[in-house]
Amino acid sequence: MNQTEKLLGVLTRLNKKENEGSTYFTAWVETPNSSDKFFHQNSLTNKKEIENIAEGTFILFEVRTTKTKIGEREDAVNCSLNCEKTILKDIIQYDIPKIKFVFRYATDELKAKLVSRIETVQAKSPISEVLAKIENIKKALPILFQATQIQETEIEQEIQQNLPVIDNTDVVPKSFLETIFESNTPEYNQNLFNILVEGLKTIDNEDVFQQAKFLLKFNSITKNNIENLNSIFYHKAIDEYKFRLWFEKLTDYCSTEILKYHFEKAESGFKTEIIQRCQGSESGFLVLNNQVKNSNELEEVYFSGIRAKLLQELNEAKKAIFVAVAWFTNDDLFGMLCMKLKQGIKVELIIINDYINNWELGLPFQTFIDLGGKLYLSEYPSIMHHKFCLIDNETIFNGSYNWTYYAEMRNDENCMLFKGKPNLMREFKTEFKKLKSKLGNSIDKVVPFDNSQIVRFERTAFRQYFSTDLTLRAETIRKTNISRANELANTAINIDTENTEAKSFQKEIQPEVQLQQRTIQVQNIVADKTETIIDQVEEVSKTQNFFENIEEEKDNIHENQLVQTSQDKNIEIDTKPAVNIEQTPKQQIQKVDAVQKQVKQEPIKQVVTPQNQNTPKVTTNYVNTTPIQAQKTSVVVPNYSIPQSEVKKYIFENLQLVFALDYSNSMENQGGHHSGYKLYSTGKIQKVIEMLFAISKGLTSEQNIDMFLFEKKSNRLPQITQTNYLNYVSQEIGKYQMNGTDIFAPIEDIHKNYITSTKNMFVILITDGENNEETSNQKIREYFKANSNTSIFWQFVGLGANFGFLESLEKIASNVSFFALNDVQTISNDTLLGRLLQKFPTWYKESEAKGLIK
Repeated sequence: MNQTEKLLGVLTRLNKKENEGSTYFTAWVETPNSSDKFFHQNSLTNKKEIENIAEGTFILFEVRTTKTKIGEREDAVNCSLNCEKTILKDIIQYDIPKIKFVFRYATDELKAKLVSRIETVQAKSPISEVLAKIENIKKALPILFQATQIQETEIEQEIQQNLPVIDNTDVVPKSFLETIFESNTPEYNQNLFNILVEGLKTIDNEDVFQQAKFLLKFNSITKNNIENLNSIFYHKAIDEYKFRLWFEKLTDYCSTEILKYHFEKAESGFKTEIIQRCQGSESGFLVLNNQVKNSNELEEVYFSGIRAKLLQELNEAKKAIFVAVAWFTNDDLFGMLCMKLKQGIKVELIIINDYINNWELGLPFQTFIDLGGKLYLSEYPSIMHHKFCLIDNETIFNGSYNWTYYAEMRNDENCMLFKGKPNLMREFKTEFKKLKSKLGNSIDKVVPFDNSQIVRFERTAFRQYFSTDLTLRAETIRKTNISRANELANTAINIDTENTEAKSFQKEIQPEVQLQQRTIQVQNIVADKTETIIDQVEEVSKTQNFFENIEEEKDNIHENQLVQTSQDKNIEIDTKPAVNIEQTPKQQIQKVDAVQKQVKQEPIKQVVTPQNQNTPKVTTNYVNTTPIQAQKTSVVVPNYSIPQSEVKKYIFENLQLVFALDYSNSMENQGGHHSGYKLYSTGKIQKVIEMLFAISKGLTSEQNIDMFLFEKKSNRLPQITQTNYLNYVSQEIGKYQMNGTDIFAPIEDIHKNYITSTKNMFVILITDGENNEETSNQKIREYFKANSNTSIFWQFVGLGANFGFLESLEKIASNVSFFALNDVQTISNDTLLGRLLQKFPTWYKESEAKGLIK
């Protein structure tokens, strides 16, 4: 809407109000032909115009209907007080009532400009309709176009003196009738008043109610007023407007039943206002000797489950939350405050500025500020030691309870809950205002204390308290972010070296910490491989398009790289040997040849990146808003304070990891084949199992590993799971006897188990030697010649130096990869992990393009 489309009005009955230390203005907007609209300074589009707010100021605005507790109200929105140019420009376009309205409120200076503007248009305009309009204006306002500017002012003052003065201090909407009454003589107004009172039969809608209010006010300021007009109108009103007449102090009484009805359905704040209107006690009020009880009154005390009750009440907040609490470390309560800020609810918080509250690994109070919260910090030595919370001007929490893990889980605490206590609420709000006034402005930028300085606490009790609170917090967020839990436990030990609980907890979680680190490592490796694959696929597409668009230059291309068909212009590329994913640009072109040959004349399929695999590595931050379930309560709290874990969701769906492990004599050097091989007794195989479990956690939704143990024959063992992976060798493998080696046994066994499966398979087979019998090798060759295009990928790992046969399998089948480890005893976990994942992601994407992936 542009300015010419906005409504024009003036500000009347201006009110200056004080609220919590700040000053703001409200007013009512009078228009030429409609009821008043409510104005608030926040509705100005240009906040600098606040200084121009004054009685009688012109305003351009739009209208928005707002529902209030006593009905609907029309609000002025998108307001502008810079109106003079618009009025001067559009004055000729206004109708006569609107022009009269403008001249009634215009300053002498503006009146002169308007007269000059109208007369200028009349002198210059050739349009007959415009000239006729101006003549009508002059007839409607003859004095303005005949008298001097001084005379105009005197006449205007005389008119105003003859009008009845209506009290502007009571902020109640005026009826549209005021426009008529201000435009006529007192005698005319008195006659019209009597006619309107006689004609008002029933007060049953908002327009009639506003008319009745105006007539009551007019009656109160005239000499010959109608006695008992308030009572007359009360009995003419339906129940809703009987209540309105009473509540707005236009009558002195109201039916008890009507008051009961409105009181019971009212919100808590409005109930208090009804009580105050009745001038009754805090617990109820008397109307015609009948008492209506305040049903919202409540007093409760809690010695346990305090956090749960706080979360429940905070979750129901609709307007405002004020918190003054000495120490605040609880993630759930912090998340609830942030959630309410996101809902547009006002939240203000006062805490102590010390290491417990404000440090690098504490609650992210800057996030609270950025969401719109007001934070005030109390400094030593004169600290704010309160523990109270005020919700929606109705609910009060007060007691000994700090918002910390220590208070919730270790201390004996109390907290009292009050509702329906306006006197108590008033006292607590006054104290909160005093605290804010003492502390000054709210904080815009939080500067946390340096983590390295925290260990320098001199007070032993303080160190013990803080260290224990950190330990409890670490134990609570263990399932949410094991790395942050480990970091908090470590800090707790640094602060208090005697904290045995922290030490025990940190030792307990180390396997989980290591598993997460390896899981993240797996996901980063696969992500890197996937990025390479995507780049190659894009290069394939570019190269294919290049070849298809160079018909005119085909003589310049090597003839054994391109064979142009004259009929359909398809391109055939000669087959090239398969290459690894680390390739030069020239080798990448060869890769194009190989892929084109595999899919023959079908176009290369668009590769869809698996979930999360191309996502950049996630760093620790406080923007994770995934809901977390608060302990001991059904309230679900968004997480704004616990950093998001670096572990991504699994990368591949429907993928089963299978481990086939050689259990021949030579794996423990029992046959004397290898010098120093003690792969089971030295724990090397156990470490490989732990690494493989980390691979499953980061790679696939199927996070248990199927296990096969082989020597001369193959044995299927229990799955490797979260509960047994740390002791799998001692618990499961030690039951079997070592023997010779037959690699075909596990291949055949796995094929039988999975060839009809609905899952894709990633098989890792580790052996320290090849078959001694050629018949077994021949079976393996025949198997892979017949089963190269399946959804089973085989990763062979040879422990030693001479594996010519296993290495040759890569040339037979595309779903086979092999690498040898000569340094099995000393190779790092990172290196082994990288080699295990060297080819699988590439195979997966190529198989997906072929339609082999299930």
